[in-house]
Amino acid sequence: MRGKVVVGLLVVAVALAAVGCDSTNKGKIEGTKWSSNEGTIRGQKLSSGKLVLEFYKDGTLDFSGTDPYGNRKVFSGKYTFGMGDIVVMTFDQELAGMKTHAERVNVSKGELTMSDSDGTKLVFSRLR
Repeated sequence: MRGKVVVGLLVVAVALAAVGCDSTNKGKIEGTKWSSNEGTIRGQKLSSGKLVLEFYKDGTLDFSGTDPYGNRKVFSGKYTFGMGDIVVMTFDQELAGMKTHAERVNVSKGELTMSDSDGTKLVFSRLR
């Protein structure tokens, strides 16, 4: 009996995943460039324009930032669309201790809001 319940739950989970596989971001971020708005990340103040995020049409991206000493660092990689509002970014080097990041991305009215799994949110304004 327990095996039937497990199989039934797996079938429901697969069906739900198949229905919700469409990305809400496809067609919204390809070929765009964004600049961070003022905010706070993990207790650190971030002034406007410190971070730039660029999604190229070929599925690659650049994420760049300026440290407190004025040094610019660029993280390049690839992005793919996940289910719903998830965008998976895989960088060529570690960023915050990981190369792959699955972020919730919402695009609305010229702004891109990126939310991390720990609840950190960052808002970007569209440059192009």
